[in-house]
Amino acid sequence: MYPDAKVVLTVRDPQKWFISAHLLYDQLNSLVAHFPCSLFVRLIGWGTVAAYLRQEGSGTREGSTPETAVGTLNHRMSQALRGGEHEAEKFFLAHTEEVGVRNPTITKSNY
Repeated sequence: MYPDAKVVLTVRDPQKWFISAHLLYDQLNSLVAHFPCSLFVRLIGWGTVAAYLRQEGSGTREGSTPETAVGTLNHRMSQALRGGEHEAEKFFLAHTEEVGVRNPTITKSNY
């Protein structure tokens, strides 16, 4: 789509990524989705942020249904997070590898 685009890939430790993603998409999403936090979030004008988190974080818990489009990166990530730490780390490493293969002139940056 943009052949001259420059890509910077931030590379993290997969286990630290899992902890961060789990906190953001599962724990924080659960917090802002339920009363009284859901009311407070709407009152301070962050309703769209909460809706975004709810959509993007949907499907990360066992038995929950993803609201993201099938086949998208976020859908695959939700499935991996739902699969637990090992599956999530495997997803993360595969995604990092795929980005590197598709962008041979990539600049990698350690986080």
